Amino acid sequence: NYATKHPELTQMCTNTLQKDCGNDDPMVRGLALRALCSLRLPQMVEYITEPLRRSLQDGHAYVRKTAVMGILKFYHLDQEAFESANFCDILYEMLRDPDA
Repeated sequence: NYATKHPELTQMCTNTLQKDCGNDDPMVRGLALRALCSLRLPQMVEYITEPLRRSLQDGHAYVRKTAVMGILKFYHLDQEAFESANFCDILYEMLRDPDA
């Protein structure tokens, strides 16, 4: 994995990916989130949490689906941070949503 061999470069691209998670185009948002969650480095946890949280509430289904898959990666990366971020509660709320 390139990210594990070059963690400095990985952190440098994080800001761009975070900005792209707020792009107007849902495909760009989803792909940026996917790339951000694929950087499986322990120091990336703090940069992944907020984009994941925002993406779970996104109006586009592709972005929400990508966020759910990103949560799985987040869980495998750091279970304690996952529990403290209350992602389980958010996922349960999503499952109970009659419009979803």
